[in-house]
Amino acid sequence: MQRRDFIAVLAGGAVAWPFSARAQPAQQPRQIGILVPFADDDPDAREQVAVFRAELQRLGWADNLRVEARWAGGDRDRIRMLAKELAALRPAAILCRATPVAKALFQETSEIPIVFFNVSDPVGDGLVASLARPGGNVTGFTNVEDSLGGKWLELLREIDPAVERVAVIFDPKTSPGGGTYYVRQINQAAAALHLTAIPTMVTNAVEIEQAADAAAREPNSSLLVLPDVTTTSHRDPCLRPCSPAPTR
Repeated sequence: MQRRDFIAVLAGGAVAWPFSARAQPAQQPRQIGILVPFADDDPDAREQVAVFRAELQRLGWADNLRVEARWAGGDRDRIRMLAKELAALRPAAILCRATPVAKALFQETSEIPIVFFNVSDPVGDGLVASLARPGGNVTGFTNVEDSLGGKWLELLREIDPAVERVAVIFDPKTSPGGGTYYVRQINQAAAALHLTAIPTMVTNAVEIEQAADAAAREPNSSLLVLPDVTTTSHRDPCLRPCSPAPTR
């Protein structure tokens, strides 16, 4: 199947459902799966799912379509479990967000169309063959690129020219490329800006708070929180004010 056909299925193009090999009985509604890495009370994620449902309604598909949504609550093991569960339902297509979710679904099926969004490096993480020709059963959208890593450091230096150290917080199990996708560019920018970038790996909210407090204890330090499932799921601790750094 071509990339444009995948997109049309979930984004509103006028295209016939090309799933006759797995067609459900005519009297049964078709199914679309959604796998969200966050909790079902996450306001941003709920809004995104609501917009998707509203668009299906606008297109006139809702009457003969059942949406099976699953919420992983930021738990990596639950992401894998729910990916297996959704794939077993054999839906017409699955919509998902974030790298670990797309990878978990990709490991479960090579037949069901998977459309992702917010996957930073689909080529590097082995989800698609190339951006121009994804191939296989996976396609989608990305709204970031690795060069942002350097730009984030430039912004920190503009905000506070006295910054000397940057704690780069990420979860290697949920970040694109295990964190390397952004960290490579961050390290290059740090050298050019005469900053010390300190990779700081976290896996839960407690470790995020500990990392933030440790950075706050050093003068002229700052935080750079990379966007991944773990840091986004626990974004409240990421935004919590740190204790003031000691003065020189």
